[in-house]
Amino acid sequence: MVEETFNPVRRLLFTRVQPSPQQSPRTPFDRSPDTHGKDISSGEILATLRRSESPGKASLPSKGSVSGPMTPPKPPGLAKTDSTPPAPKSPGPFSFIKKLDSLQSFPSLETSQGQDTSPTSMKEKDTQSHLLKVRQLVTPEMIANEPDQDQTEAFLAAAERGESAKVRRMLQHEGHSPDCCNYEGRTALILAAMHGHRDIALALLGSGADPNAQDKEGATALLKAVKCGHDSIVSLLRSCGAELEVTTAEASTQLCTCVFDCNVPLLRRYIKAGILVNAGNFDSRTALHLAAAEANLAAVRVLVEEGKADLAVQDRWGATPLDEAMRAGSRAVMDYLQGLNAPTQKDDDRTVEFLYAASRGDTAKLRHMIQYGFDVNKADYDNRTALMLAIVGGHSAAVNTLLGAGADANIQDNVGSNALVEACRRGNESLIRLLVDNGAKLGFDEIKSASELCTAAAQGKVDLIRHYIKAGINVNAADYDKRTALHIAAADGCLEAVRVLIEEGHADFEVRDRWALDPLDEAMRERREPVVKLLQQSGALIGGG
Repeated sequence: MVEETFNPVRRLLFTRVQPSPQQSPRTPFDRSPDTHGKDISSGEILATLRRSESPGKASLPSKGSVSGPMTPPKPPGLAKTDSTPPAPKSPGPFSFIKKLDSLQSFPSLETSQGQDTSPTSMKEKDTQSHLLKVRQLVTPEMIANEPDQDQTEAFLAAAERGESAKVRRMLQHEGHSPDCCNYEGRTALILAAMHGHRDIALALLGSGADPNAQDKEGATALLKAVKCGHDSIVSLLRSCGAELEVTTAEASTQLCTCVFDCNVPLLRRYIKAGILVNAGNFDSRTALHLAAAEANLAAVRVLVEEGKADLAVQDRWGATPLDEAMRAGSRAVMDYLQGLNAPTQKDDDRTVEFLYAASRGDTAKLRHMIQYGFDVNKADYDNRTALMLAIVGGHSAAVNTLLGAGADANIQDNVGSNALVEACRRGNESLIRLLVDNGAKLGFDEIKSASELCTAAAQGKVDLIRHYIKAGINVNAADYDKRTALHIAAADGCLEAVRVLIEEGHADFEVRDRWALDPLDEAMRERREPVVKLLQQSGALIGGG
């Protein structure tokens, strides 16, 4: 049922006017003593108007009579009787106003004055006076433009079925409104857009139809044309200023659904309709994020080339579309986005990801990120690189991958350690050889070398001494008292350390400290007989050469 809009004239005609106690009734809407407490209804007024068409027959209801409203039309299909004439269709709010023209058959107010003063005659005069006043308020345009439900239904049906000639006739010759709608709020333009009737849509727009009118679900003609796949109507509506009128969340949902369903034609149609391509969901993820994650190169190209999607857009976690493509391992999408200089997420986040991959020996991840331009020498807050972390974890394959990608083995962290030092301290001889072959150095000065070797000798860490020697350390490095690792090993009686220093490191057994003592003097003073014997067998002489 179509709700009628408020009309002051209709209210005036059908509202009873209550007279004040001092004022006598003047209109048929007032109570009158001669009606025995009953109101004179609008049906009586219309009955009077109908009788006025035949002069001499116009009269108000007699005293005591009860006259109700007009008899409503009978539903179709009911049997008609001879006693009850067929009821007309329900009139519109202004249809009975047209009867006011018949007031010309009433005697004029001026000529009737003084001739008939009976109550009935006075009521007729009052009725005529009141209706004439109402007639002056109602313009011909109001009556001519009165909506007709049957015509509205016929108009909408013609638009839905594609009857362009009928639609044009009702628009141009019958003055039908192009924005009338059905009980769902759908206008003729929405119906034409749904069913692909471009000529009807063009006629409606030419007649002033609102291109952005919405139905009760909030859908516009443009949205219906997009979903129903009518590209020509989409173009027509856009040229007339039509908008999709969807929220950011709805736009994100529609676009992501197209990507997930691989429906590129619908995605392209949404873009053509002016949808917000960079709309993000509750996690700020856009359709481009999803297309990259799904390795959907076709959708990525449409979003970027036709929708001008933002390549640097970040989701809740700071990831960009290129990051999603890299995580998914989609080489085609990565190549395409990198060719457009698409950025990745923040350097700190990417560095952590790269370092974490190195620490757990994830060679595939390392190769993947290196292939797409990640700097292998990126370091953390302690200036520790991926190469150091891979060595600490003993991941030979990861070390090979990083060295092959140009990792610098001589970068030092905040405590002076580097990749080769880490390999020595962990006793990984294969990695030591690999690093040395790739130009790695310990990076120790003389004091540092002496400190490392002397400490190892004092603690009996023969393997560490051996690893340092293989790493190229200076075994004759002396500390601030000019004492070497051989001095310490001889004084402590560490026979194996002495043997490694002499045989593998070719240490100088004649070097003297601040007090002019050599390693043999230290061994003899501390009575380290095995060490004394070994040093003498190696060529050391008592008192030096």
